[in-house]
Amino acid sequence: MEKRLSMRQELNREDIERIIESLPLTIPHTPIEARKLAERFSTEVWEDYGNNSSEALINLWTKLFESFNEVWLRNQSREIFDKKNLVVPAPTGSGKTLCMRFYAAALADTQDKGMVIITKLISEAQEAAKHINEWSESEDRVAVAYYSDSTFTHIEGALKDYPVLIITHENFIRNHHSSSSNHSKYKQLMQFKNGTRTCVVVDESIELIQHISINKDLIDNISKDIQMPYQNKPIKGLEDEYKLLSFLSGNYETLFISQLPSNTITHIDDAKKILIAKLEQELGVSEKEIVELLKFKKTIKSIRDKNSAIGDIKYLLADGLYLYKSGTKIEYRTSTLEVPSQSMVVLDATANVNKAYSYYKDTEVINLPRFKSYENVTIRTHIAQSGLGQDTLVGEILSEDKTNTQAINIFFMSTENCAVFTFKDLKSDILEVLPDLELDHYGNLTGVNNYKDKEHIIIYGMHYKPLSVYFDEQYQALGLEAFSSINKEKTKEIKYYGIAADIIQMINRGSCRGIIDGNKAPPMTVDLPLPNNKPLRKIILSQITIEMPEVNIIEATEPLKVKYDDIKTKKAVGKDTLFIDNIDISKDRIKVSNVFITIVATKKDKERIIRDIGNPKYRDSYLYLTLKNMNYSAIKDGHWYLVKS
Repeated sequence: MEKRLSMRQELNREDIERIIESLPLTIPHTPIEARKLAERFSTEVWEDYGNNSSEALINLWTKLFESFNEVWLRNQSREIFDKKNLVVPAPTGSGKTLCMRFYAAALADTQDKGMVIITKLISEAQEAAKHINEWSESEDRVAVAYYSDSTFTHIEGALKDYPVLIITHENFIRNHHSSSSNHSKYKQLMQFKNGTRTCVVVDESIELIQHISINKDLIDNISKDIQMPYQNKPIKGLEDEYKLLSFLSGNYETLFISQLPSNTITHIDDAKKILIAKLEQELGVSEKEIVELLKFKKTIKSIRDKNSAIGDIKYLLADGLYLYKSGTKIEYRTSTLEVPSQSMVVLDATANVNKAYSYYKDTEVINLPRFKSYENVTIRTHIAQSGLGQDTLVGEILSEDKTNTQAINIFFMSTENCAVFTFKDLKSDILEVLPDLELDHYGNLTGVNNYKDKEHIIIYGMHYKPLSVYFDEQYQALGLEAFSSINKEKTKEIKYYGIAADIIQMINRGSCRGIIDGNKAPPMTVDLPLPNNKPLRKIILSQITIEMPEVNIIEATEPLKVKYDDIKTKKAVGKDTLFIDNIDISKDRIKVSNVFITIVATKKDKERIIRDIGNPKYRDSYLYLTLKNMNYSAIKDGHWYLVKS
């Protein structure tokens, strides 16, 4: 076996040629002349679309094509080169998606090299196939889009005759891993002629970490689903699985430890050893049999597709299992990293900001040349006087003194050519006040081009993901060391940089994604409320400055507060006033069901009152605001309670 070579991070055309010259003659050469293809792309596509080209852009495209070449070479010669994932932070508006398609057309014209493109949406896959076929010099169709109800569904074998295959993120995540039930189909998709597609490109970032939650509701719901077949028709082996579920449910909080810890995240040391010992005693079966029972094969067959998460229960034996506390809720969690079997390029505009990439094994973020200035872009920051997370904002259109951080009547009344990005659950509230406002929500913006002409973007709310999401990224990078107290700051770092990456991506949805005067972003204004958290603010603003050279950042002088019309205040309904009047204010903790008994509440009354006092969406309700004035808040601790602060 020859010694495996490792390519340098900043790999240019000369480096590739030098490495190839040192290889045996049996190793194939790089497929595409990157610089020549970049120059062709500039005139044949970029300028033809009405854009202005530049030497800086051609250099960027050259680097992009070299990355495609490198991945092709690594996969073509895996006995020589290590597997590596190249993350290319080509900025939004740099033409990276068109570049990828142009390269695919050129690669298809070589006739003997296969490529797979992984894109987010079916519509994007269809559009990619259309472009590639138009740009290819071949008279035959060279690119096809494959998805659940495409022309090639159920005749996947025919796809090996097409040089370029475009599939969706969902298809890739679900099927590419060797443990996937449909992995054989994925292997079939990867075939080209008598070999394998060796150029793999992911358009837009893709989630390779599987976040696994095993909560009590999951276990209880599966138990309910199999009660009927278990009772009506005996199925061999199902009884043992049902007993296992019953044990897991009845002993959920003490499966591994006798007393719940105070920490948010607690690693379960020796999880497999502890649980196996308990189940051996409870069920009277061997360790091997327990491992098989936790796969719940009979249950899956019995309830079919009622609960796809049933397969996650086996991870109770995982080395990385941890107890996760969020308020009064607890769950067992772990994660897996779906490591691709081949080298690939990932196009991610904010890869330089997202620190998680720097932790992943076999992953490099490619250094790209800068190609434009943001001197025409102004970002106005507003320091909020209260939180900007979803729990704080959702439902707080009104507050007791008619003021809060929800800037509807002033902050959002800005320019006609404006778009607002916020939480999904806030959309209806905001549109009720401003029905003509263009508004979209977090989680729906990756790769979106709908706002490229908007000269004013408002980003309202911080998209905080659950702490477990950031911790899982750290665990996949550090392994069990992630649970060490000395690494707690790393989780916070991943979280803060992840938030900064999301914000930069949202900013680049607007008109600043374009290019004018050769190398400048078009004029655009961004209003960006920021939390009163100095470390987070510092990271957000520093990363914006790095990713958007020469951008103008100014701090608004007025605090972000807004007044509302009195007519919007919600009034008491049903038994609201009776409920309030029967609260014993001498007590610090009151069981809500005891108040219900006093007021003779019906089932409908109870459901509506619980909703108003306990659901964040109804924080503008009479009950919630009145209880807040009385210094009470509602919590669920087995039962619902009113607790005095």
